[in-house]
Amino acid sequence: LQPSTIFLNQVQPFCSACPLCFCVMGLSLADIFTAVLLCLNAVTVLNEKYFLSKHGFVRSGESGGAWDFGNETSEMKRRAADTIHSFKTVLKYPLIGMNILVIVLKGLLG
Repeated sequence: LQPSTIFLNQVQPFCSACPLCFCVMGLSLADIFTAVLLCLNAVTVLNEKYFLSKHGFVRSGESGGAWDFGNETSEMKRRAADTIHSFKTVLKYPLIGMNILVIVLKGLLG
């Protein structure tokens, strides 16, 4: 049998014997929510002083003082730094609640 006839004639979702079959894997809304939550967690733990400013992400109205001489930050980086700061400010306590919710649900439901 050719691989194309295997896919067209036989649908075996969790087939471990046939290496050519793709296993069916579900992507639920809970998985998408968890992925978005992990990305938001990753953004909010970035340190502004040691990491973001080192890579040129300085917020509007701030400068590095004498250390920032001749270092011009692009407008896109400034907006990204402002967005990251607003995420940290606005989503601090809701993220804690969502993380607790996900931990409890994953612990109970698996």
